[in-house]
Amino acid sequence: MINNNYTTAAVTTNGELYCWGDNEYGKVGNGTRDTQLTPVKVLSSVKCFTAYDTNKAITANGDLYCWGFNIWGQVGNGTTINQSTPIKILKNVMVFDADGSTFSAITTNGDLYRWGRNEGGELGNNSIINQLTPIKILENVKEFSSYAGVSGAITTNGDLYCWGLNWGGHVGNGTTENQLIPVKILENIKDCSIESEISGAITTNGDLYCWGRNVHGAVGNGT
Repeated sequence: MINNNYTTAAVTTNGELYCWGDNEYGKVGNGTRDTQLTPVKVLSSVKCFTAYDTNKAITANGDLYCWGFNIWGQVGNGTTINQSTPIKILKNVMVFDADGSTFSAITTNGDLYRWGRNEGGELGNNSIINQLTPIKILENVKEFSSYAGVSGAITTNGDLYCWGLNWGGHVGNGTTENQLIPVKILENIKDCSIESEISGAITTNGDLYCWGRNVHGAVGNGT
């Protein structure tokens, strides 16, 4: 069961998604904006779900549905109108992620799609315009991390790409200018953590790299 911002959701053992409670923006998903006082079935065959003002669910066959708050296009349906019922956005989705109002999904073949808010280039599509439908950013992605407008993705061959807000050197490309498309930062990476202040990555041979804002010496480079 999930309860976020006065809206509650639960997935039954047979995969049925029920929602109830506060229905501002249509986030219950029952086609209205009226408070829902009892659980109502919204989707079937759900394998994972996250809830807030904009809700996301992946079904057993990999379909990604979104609904609710949509002022920045984060529902992904091509509009900025709030969506009061679940609408299918992508298919063959393996995992999804949300960094505020910027949404991401990785498909089963490793394609990384992003959409929604884009004020600092965090989508990685070479613009600062909000993206109203999913757009493919990278291929062959096995891991993705995003926080506070900075994003990182590891490809299947171990290349680490970063992009987005960069005022503290968070991207790691040697500048403090926002990076509007993914840029390769490191190779042979097995794990990474992208954060708002300091980011880090571990290589396949165990080397640890850090970069970003260095208040109190947090990077660990002696300065």
